[in-house]
Amino acid sequence: MKDGTVSDLVTLECLGSLSRMTFNGTYFKDKYLDFYAVDQFGTTRKIDDALATQCGYTIASDPWGNVEFRASLLSCYSVIQNDVNFTVTVQVHVASDPQRTEVAIYQRSVSCSYSSWCSREIVCETNYMEVSVKREVPLIPADMLQDEPEDWAAAFPEATSGVASIWQIVFHILTGRRVMLVSDAHAAGYGINTTDTRILLRAGFSAPEAQQVKIEGVTFSTIRSSTFYKQSWVILMVDTAIACPTDDIVYTEDMITWTMPKNIGPLLMGASNIKDLSVEMGVGLYKLTAADLISRRYSLRSDRNAITIMVPIGAEGGYYKTHVQSGRYGTSYHIALFLEHQWEDDKWGVTKHTIVKAVTTPLQLQEPILTNNTNPSLHIFNISVGMFLPDVELISLTMDDQTFLVPVANKSDLQIYEAVHPNGSRDFIIEVGFHMPGVDIEVKTFISTP
Repeated sequence: MKDGTVSDLVTLECLGSLSRMTFNGTYFKDKYLDFYAVDQFGTTRKIDDALATQCGYTIASDPWGNVEFRASLLSCYSVIQNDVNFTVTVQVHVASDPQRTEVAIYQRSVSCSYSSWCSREIVCETNYMEVSVKREVPLIPADMLQDEPEDWAAAFPEATSGVASIWQIVFHILTGRRVMLVSDAHAAGYGINTTDTRILLRAGFSAPEAQQVKIEGVTFSTIRSSTFYKQSWVILMVDTAIACPTDDIVYTEDMITWTMPKNIGPLLMGASNIKDLSVEMGVGLYKLTAADLISRRYSLRSDRNAITIMVPIGAEGGYYKTHVQSGRYGTSYHIALFLEHQWEDDKWGVTKHTIVKAVTTPLQLQEPILTNNTNPSLHIFNISVGMFLPDVELISLTMDDQTFLVPVANKSDLQIYEAVHPNGSRDFIIEVGFHMPGVDIEVKTFISTP
């Protein structure tokens, strides 16, 4: 299929420092998709989990078959012009069977302009952490390093003794320091890059040098690192610390509560005079207005120490999904939240901390409701079973140890219907004739005496 044929089935979006392609489920549902990154020379590389984490790609889907491909504008194979214009190109290989015997290939590009970079931008995606730091800063002479935060002082011996004209990185871990050439860090799964104006570090939540740190009751995956470049007698050294939360969601029977501390130590070393600039939340990477929050019954609170988001389970913006556990029916609620917090301090200038959070509530087991609507005068049993979510299908029905497949089951004495409700949920209506094999007939005789 040519590129133009599929264009109506793919939505392209630019969302801050992220781009998104959404593949419409009307065509892609029940298909097998493989994604390949395409660089500026047309070379393709298959995006597996490791490459996605290292390079800044995220792939997600929903029960309706829509497939979402998100990419950092600073992803490995983006074409970048002046740190303002970005183009991400992917190939999508689509097959109808898991063996990929026949594959249709589509290629799509999304081009975005983004010029409002903050001095430091941190993105906590669902599968990777990314920090990019503005590097248009004065070079630091080796004998004039001033105002040394803890990590910079620890990195300085490695920086002064390091190989000239090569980017290197110092990871600060519990047992000391670990120094790597950028090539070695790449081999270990890290994404490290420089653009015209920025230095970038990307890593997985469980990267080898990541540490789990508890901050005000919330666990963060943190990487404390300094990236430096030495040339002649000057050293450019940039703090490339990242911190992303991992257990910041609390569930009750009817509420999702997301609490995010503001005083995240690894991101504030050497900083003082911290000033909040903005706190915004959204769903599906779309920011919500105050009116949206009210209409959806969301709550967003920000005080001196923390940000708290509360979302009622079942609220607009999310969806329920069906599960079967040990033969029992249950549902969970899913919603794609995100939080963007900007602050300013005297070390970094402005930091933007964006957290993308795919929220899934614990499974709630439920018993289907059976309603007996039998009218004996019609000699037909009429039973409805429900109410089920749209992702449930009735496959078979068993009566008296005999299994009837649907829709083959429909015959004169056995009929199965669906009753679809306005919200998409459904009931299954089963009609069984009194004289169908498997129906027991019991005759009772009543004798009355005067």
